[in-house]
Amino acid sequence: MGKSNFSDEFKRLAVARVLAGESPPQVAAEIGVSANSVRKWVQAADMVGHERTPTAEELVEMRRLRKRIADLEESNTILKKATALFAKDSK
Repeated sequence: MGKSNFSDEFKRLAVARVLAGESPPQVAAEIGVSANSVRKWVQAADMVGHERTPTAEELVEMRRLRKRIADLEESNTILKKATALFAKDSK
């Protein structure tokens, strides 16, 4: 049996139905493909989700958080030095 090519949109719709709660065999029977194909599409969609690139909003948030961490680390260093200075003066 030859390999059939289905559009990405076709696969996305099938995956969406499975993610919404339908079983792969049920979706497969209704759209005329094998249940194994539907399962593979769901697995592939799951893998893509883990490797996605951050959105512009997420990049902005990451930059903000990195700056906040740097500021807090600097404050922590200053407080450690001040504590050491005051401890030395009190002896």
